[in-house]
Amino acid sequence: MFGVTTPCVNAVKERLVKDGYETLVFHATGPGGRAMEDLVRGGFIQGVLDITTTEVADYVVGGVMPCECSRFDAMIEKKIPSVVSVGTLDMVNFGAKTTIPSHLLK
Repeated sequence: MFGVTTPCVNAVKERLVKDGYETLVFHATGPGGRAMEDLVRGGFIQGVLDITTTEVADYVVGGVMPCECSRFDAMIEKKIPSVVSVGTLDMVNFGAKTTIPSHLLK
């Protein structure tokens, strides 16, 4: 979940809970994605709806909340059902102006 994807994530979560599924929501802040991956690797998560992939954009462009290069590996390794969306893939997160790579300031 991350800002603009919150309404979608909340709607999906409500529907899954209504259908009897226990859900966890992770915030796409770098550590949030890694926590999800760790739980997947540990066998605690049986399916993933990866709606917010802004950590990937941060990884590619140099933002302040990047994922690791192995972002989707845990789901593949565990062979769990996964749906991956492009939610917020058009966004990169920067802090102060000094965190923006110089080639993007032109």
